[in-house]
Amino acid sequence: MARRDTSIAAAIELLARETGAPQAFVERIRGLFHARGVSLEADAAPYRIALELAFRREQLLRRGAHEMRGQLEELERQLHRLGQVFRAQLERLQRLESMRRGRPAPAEPSGDFLGWTIEAPPSFGTRPQTRFVRGILVPGPKEPQ
Repeated sequence: MARRDTSIAAAIELLARETGAPQAFVERIRGLFHARGVSLEADAAPYRIALELAFRREQLLRRGAHEMRGQLEELERQLHRLGQVFRAQLERLQRLESMRRGRPAPAEPSGDFLGWTIEAPPSFGTRPQTRFVRGILVPGPKEPQ
């Protein structure tokens, strides 16, 4: 019957395989023992719990970082889409403003921007209301309401 290796080096290797720890982390753990003057061939029993905790925490941190990167990428996609919608709304508002001032309107941007409706604020009886619906200008009544 083969004797099971209970050295610190063997425990580190086993935990590294189980957790998928990067080589740089494994080398840092080995370096900690070396810096304290503890041989890697010594019995791992007194250090087993600490080693397990260190490797499991590193694994959790790595998983958390991976999930966070995915969430940040999704957030970036959503912010990009929101920026596109805001730009489209700004262009529509600028066209409305130029129409209100009697200047020719800039060209309609290509694409349907969610089919949103932009309405001018109520005029409170001082000016006719205007509604902008999907690129169609609809004049309001000529008399104040």
